Amino acid sequence: MGQIFTYNNLKKIALFSIAQLTLAGIAAGQAPTFQLLGVFGGNNGSPEGLIEVSPGMFYGGTVDNGQSTTGSAVFSVSSAGGLKYITGLGNSMFLSFPVMQGIDSRFYQSAYQRNQQTGFPLVAIGLASRVSSYPFSNGIGATLTAQTPDGFLWGGAGGSASTPNAYIGKTDMQGNFTVVYTFTGAQGYPLPVLTIGGDGNFYGLAKLNSTVTVYRMTPAGVFTALGSFTAPNSSTTGASLVAASNGRLYGTNPVGGLAQAGTVFEVFLPSGQLKTIYEFPQRKYGVPTLFFQGSDGKLYGATSGELGTGLNGNSGVFSLDLNTNALISLYTMNLNTQGACACWMIQGSDGKLYGTALNLGPATFGSVWSLDVGLPRPLPYVRSFNPTTGPAGTKVLLAGASLLGATTISFNGTPTPVVGAQTAKYVFVNVPPGATSGPITIATPNGSFTTTLSFQVQ
Repeated sequence: MGQIFTYNNLKKIALFSIAQLTLAGIAAGQAPTFQLLGVFGGNNGSPEGLIEVSPGMFYGGTVDNGQSTTGSAVFSVSSAGGLKYITGLGNSMFLSFPVMQGIDSRFYQSAYQRNQQTGFPLVAIGLASRVSSYPFSNGIGATLTAQTPDGFLWGGAGGSASTPNAYIGKTDMQGNFTVVYTFTGAQGYPLPVLTIGGDGNFYGLAKLNSTVTVYRMTPAGVFTALGSFTAPNSSTTGASLVAASNGRLYGTNPVGGLAQAGTVFEVFLPSGQLKTIYEFPQRKYGVPTLFFQGSDGKLYGATSGELGTGLNGNSGVFSLDLNTNALISLYTMNLNTQGACACWMIQGSDGKLYGTALNLGPATFGSVWSLDVGLPRPLPYVRSFNPTTGPAGTKVLLAGASLLGATTISFNGTPTPVVGAQTAKYVFVNVPPGATSGPITIATPNGSFTTTLSFQVQ
């Protein structure tokens, strides 16, 4: 048993862990710096999730907190603060999950009316605040959590009296929904966790009673059950799954482990072998929820403690080194002045962590904040481009990560400007006149990336 230290503004609290804790994740000489960017009072809902739409500018949505009388809202906030409400859905309509940004730069998610169990629409919200609602075809829809470069939004639904036949499906940006896979009764129903692996397949979590199974699904709907784990008390709120750069999956079991304080597990691919790599020792400092991979290769996530049983725990931010499985508690939030998790986090283009706290804070119903732990600025990365061949003037979609603020894009050295909307994951360009076959290079203020594959100019 190793000793673990959590840091509450650099005050040490001794705990115990099955993994060794180090301070290797914090830059030498730098203490984490927390900045409160905005607070939420309740009538417009509580914040859940952020998307960086341009360097230093973030958008997010709110969800039902039981107090809102107007429905969900979309807000903006900069890295310096200045929280603004952009638009509301109205008519007591609430987002089912954090919004996703489509390849057209609009925000998408399914929505519902409080106490209404059918007719969930797809909501599209533009940066200029226009809200469009599209009824899902056949009266069905899904909680959307993944997007493919062809523009389709993917997600799952089911496991309730209103949708007993659980499924995974995809929708275009007008709500034309296609069921891709239907779960059998023995497979349970999908949790709102769907990620795309490096192999192009979808990975997610399915729940049946107290058993949660990691599954793989091809874009064509071929389903394979992988490893599984037990979720005590049938609690899976906040369970997560991410595809890491080392080719493995990592996820959280929020109340797993001996102390029911949560665990982090690793899934080897393609075998699906699952093993626990970290176990939180005390519920007060545990209950991990969503996490992501930072620019240094480590996982970053948040814990909510025992908020479900009162203010008995701590909301905090942690990192996990995938090489050593060492977990570091980076920061513990003051519940009343900073907010309480569940927390959604991303890494901004400036290297800082940006997050939303669903509860508490100065105005009671959540907050948006940043935390600087000394991470390097994320470099651009292009995972794929489509099409892969064409003459000058061909419109090409680059898909990857950290693509915001592109300053230069070139085809084998011939520059071309960005065309239309640009997001952190997608950039459109035209093949410039005079270009020759070769790799594509994209440059942002943080660095550059050159593809290993070549675009073939016809």
